[in-house]
Amino acid sequence: MSYYYLVTYSTSTDIDPPAIRSAYTNSNTFADINRIQLAWEDKDGLDITGWLFSFEEGDYIELSNADDESNWGVYRIIVMNNNTDSPTNPYIELEVAPIQLNGVEYISGDNDLLVSHYNPAGSDGADGADGEPGPMGAPGPTGEAGLAGADGTAGLAGPAGEAGPAGPAGPAGEAGPAGADGAAGPAGVDGPAGADGPAGPAGEVGPAGEVGPAGEVGPAGVDGVSPQLNLDSIISHLEAIVEELKLANS
Repeated sequence: MSYYYLVTYSTSTDIDPPAIRSAYTNSNTFADINRIQLAWEDKDGLDITGWLFSFEEGDYIELSNADDESNWGVYRIIVMNNNTDSPTNPYIELEVAPIQLNGVEYISGDNDLLVSHYNPAGSDGADGADGEPGPMGAPGPTGEAGLAGADGTAGLAGPAGEAGPAGPAGPAGEAGPAGADGAAGPAGVDGPAGADGPAGPAGEVGPAGEVGPAGEVGPAGVDGVSPQLNLDSIISHLEAIVEELKLANS
């Protein structure tokens, strides 16, 4: 609908000067209307030529009772004529064909009419941009509890907590077994040499040694003394040695 305006309607005569009506139809029965005249001014004297001249053949015109807008008829414009023979009250004349009717079948008396203009439907335009999201609806009722899920894997161990305060000392434990002997310590340094001890007693005389082999004959000696004298001298000498040994071992 591009515009609508109020007209004073009549079926008694065409729109001729002096103008007392601003609309005319050839019948007061919606189904029988096939000619409509509309003045260049509406009931209140408003110039509506710009609107009237936007009409095109094939457009739709709707007429409805001003006192009951539920009664209306829709018509397609077949032919459009512009009548300017009356300079005081020019108008356009439309040859129309009814498309759709509603309510009572006729226009009630010489009442005022509402006139509307429709362009025929074109092809669908492009989709408009998405509107902003509406407000969040109220929460629905709580659903039934689902089945319990499988146990998850164990989580990582948390860090160790701080050490608590020391507890009171417990009673003394029993004595443990004796430990094993330790390893021997290192040897001490040598002490100083002791004093010589007293001489021991003389040992027993050993057995006589075997007689050695005879020595070579020496050279001839000087004239010696008597053999008996020589033997006595040797025995005396041996006895002296024995006495010395006894003294040394006593």
